[in-house]
Amino acid sequence: MRGAVGLCCVVGLLLAVPAAAIGQWSHQHRQYPNTPYGARQIREVFGQPCNKRVNANTDLWRAADTGDQHSINFHRKLGGQTSSNLDFDVKGHLDKRHKGRYLKSGIGVYNCRVISGTSSWSTHAWGIAIDISWNYEHFGHNDHPCHVVRSRTKVPRIFKRHGWKWGRSFPRRDCMHFQYASGY
Repeated sequence: MRGAVGLCCVVGLLLAVPAAAIGQWSHQHRQYPNTPYGARQIREVFGQPCNKRVNANTDLWRAADTGDQHSINFHRKLGGQTSSNLDFDVKGHLDKRHKGRYLKSGIGVYNCRVISGTSSWSTHAWGIAIDISWNYEHFGHNDHPCHVVRSRTKVPRIFKRHGWKWGRSFPRRDCMHFQYASGY
């Protein structure tokens, strides 16, 4: 009887440990906010730019080319205890599908700033945009191809399936950029 109680406790403990902690990752899709369209909906869902919630979560993403760990800060509604979006589901898919090799130096999310050349807030100011491999990608040069982040790598598809829009489709192509909003 004592062995049965011990086995029961071990099984109960294993069930309480998240799958990622024991080497088996599976996406959760837990509490994603609606993907906003336009500035008004961005403010309704995420609040004002540069507020205290925009960089409430921190995660480490490794650059494949240098091995450096990039500390990224992002909105509380996209990860941590609130949601499983960016830090668990997107990152987990990238790792599981061995796409981390496309995450090269220059990785960042939160930056309280306006869009270059405008007076409009950047989605980075809400902590809802991520740039990856910016040391390799051209910004605003529509005649240049995307170098690291390309459709065939499936990285854009992973982001898209989790509510993110790829900056490659912007009028000024931004291959490094993904944002959790559209129409902006």
